[in-house]
Amino acid sequence: MSKFCKFAILLLITFVFVAGCNKTNSDEPSLKETTDYMHKSLDANFGQRFDISKDVVIIKDLRSDGCKLTYLFTDYESSEYDLSDINPNSIKLEKIGTASWVTFYTRNFNHSIKHIGLKDHTATYSTDHGGFALNTEEHAASFAKALHHAVELCGGKPSTF
Repeated sequence: MSKFCKFAILLLITFVFVAGCNKTNSDEPSLKETTDYMHKSLDANFGQRFDISKDVVIIKDLRSDGCKLTYLFTDYESSEYDLSDINPNSIKLEKIGTASWVTFYTRNFNHSIKHIGLKDHTATYSTDHGGFALNTEEHAASFAKALHHAVELCGGKPSTF
């Protein structure tokens, strides 16, 4: 085999390898598609929030701006989540009472989840955990998968230890 043929084969193998490494998975949903799905899922499946100090209420008006999620609980309280600060390994399915929950913690116990009092600003606080209740285990499992995907797209990482 001539040197030219060997060089051509090596060049072809290199091209195939580099092309394979640079391939993006276009089958994966984008962040916008994922958060849109999450919004529709909460709307259709009685999305609720997790806060043991208060009654569970239905989430209204979930919005996303990149990796930041904001939604209203009532006319008095909203919540903000930074998807990049959620520990993807902490996303779990739990049965609490009769509801199927998707619960999670922030990375390294950061108190980056903000609950904001819209009329009474003294009711504003931050926490390191949150969650959503959905009406069936199947819907909760699907929502958990979407949340995990969104967290990964936003660069969420496990806690240090």
